[in-house]
Amino acid sequence: MCGLVKRVLCFAIVGGIAFVALALWSGGERFRWFGEKTGGAIQKSTEELGERADAIKGKRDATEKKLKEWTGKAEEAIEGKKTDERRHADDPSPKKKSAKAGGQSGDAAAEEKSFIATLRSWWQKIAGLAKDLKKEDAR
Repeated sequence: MCGLVKRVLCFAIVGGIAFVALALWSGGERFRWFGEKTGGAIQKSTEELGERADAIKGKRDATEKKLKEWTGKAEEAIEGKKTDERRHADDPSPKKKSAKAGGQSGDAAAEEKSFIATLRSWWQKIAGLAKDLKKEDAR
């Protein structure tokens, strides 16, 4: 019985982490897509999850914007864009998509890599906790 409770608790924690990660990364789009594909009662609950995920992503975006304002990164980014626009205004060559990131820009690819690295580190911590639980359960 105790093992069942531990497993349910671990699944709940992993599910919560996965929900927050998806919410931060893509908002409620993926939840709504899943609800459309399944239909029925699941569609209603995935719509609610999508709304919550949109709220989480909105808070993340607002926090990110505020941090950029406080650190001055927003001003640097705006100034950098202006100089890039002036530099490329005379360049008649067409812009090509980056082949490294599957057509993503360098910033999007770097953000995705850092996100994946964060998820990987979380997964390693969760796996370590699961191993500790198994050792303790064996005692």
